[in-house]
Amino acid sequence: MALGLNTVHLAGWLAVWFATHLASRLNGRIASISGIL
Repeated sequence: MALGLNTVHLAGWLAVWFATHLASRLNGRIASISGIL
């Protein structure tokens, strides 16, 4: 049970990290596009 919860916690942490990483990359791309425009 503890191992399953730990796996779910790790998956959730990775999902949050990936979402924030993707958002920061998208923000940088949008900023560069608006800078060009």
